[in-house]
Amino acid sequence: MSAPPEGLAPDPPELPKDLSIAIVREGRQLVKAAVEFDNAPGRLADLLQTLSCPEHTLLTLHLATTPDQSTAIGHLYLEVTGAGEAADVERRLRMKPYVRKVFIRMGYGGILVDSAFPLVLSDKAQAIILDGQQASEMFARVRELMGSGGAVIVYELGKGYGRPRFVRIIGTRGVEFMDAHPEYALQMLSAMGWGKLTMTAIDREKGTATIVVEDGFECRGQKSTTPHGQFIRGVLAGGASVALGRELECEERRCIAMGDEFCEYFLRPADPPE
Repeated sequence: MSAPPEGLAPDPPELPKDLSIAIVREGRQLVKAAVEFDNAPGRLADLLQTLSCPEHTLLTLHLATTPDQSTAIGHLYLEVTGAGEAADVERRLRMKPYVRKVFIRMGYGGILVDSAFPLVLSDKAQAIILDGQQASEMFARVRELMGSGGAVIVYELGKGYGRPRFVRIIGTRGVEFMDAHPEYALQMLSAMGWGKLTMTAIDREKGTATIVVEDGFECRGQKSTTPHGQFIRGVLAGGASVALGRELECEERRCIAMGDEFCEYFLRPADPPE
């Protein structure tokens, strides 16, 4: 696989990120504490220190802040030694003057389901979580039922997703930012679990780009004699057309469903209508 084009930094290696929808610790007492507090340097460390004791074990946490960075919301998941310790967790958190709200949820039978709702992306769009393999099988089912027309439907679904998603990305960050950092939108798709997307070539004058997708959800585990990534092809075509203000086509030149090491997509200006 070729190196990123000049001006684009290569993505550093990453570690997997676990989305802990449910935590299971057989025979243990689990507690979730949702905390809203005034954000300032050292506050999170102070909260964790407050909860530090032999009766509490922190399992995982999630932290987000408001756009102006003034308020933080933390979701803390703990194992405690007994039911009474849940009240102690709440008491310890509420004693801090910068804590505004505390909500405690108890687990049951060694299971704690994180039912926090709604899920919100960094651009404030409401999100859902789909099993990548099941999503791939869903698209495969469309192809099975509709024959060659199924691939067209999946492609158009991708374009229907890509256009408004890129409109939102551009609206959030601005045209100048996106022009200076064309890899940003791909990193956003990677962050949502679509695969590891990397731009390996770009020619702004010709309006072309090459994008590699490693371990993409749509093609992972599939077998095909032709390129299989119709949905992501549509997303890239629709999104890039919005970003550049002109219609682009996207061709999948390599595909893991065909036995290739990765999927490779080539963007180019669409042929003018006759």
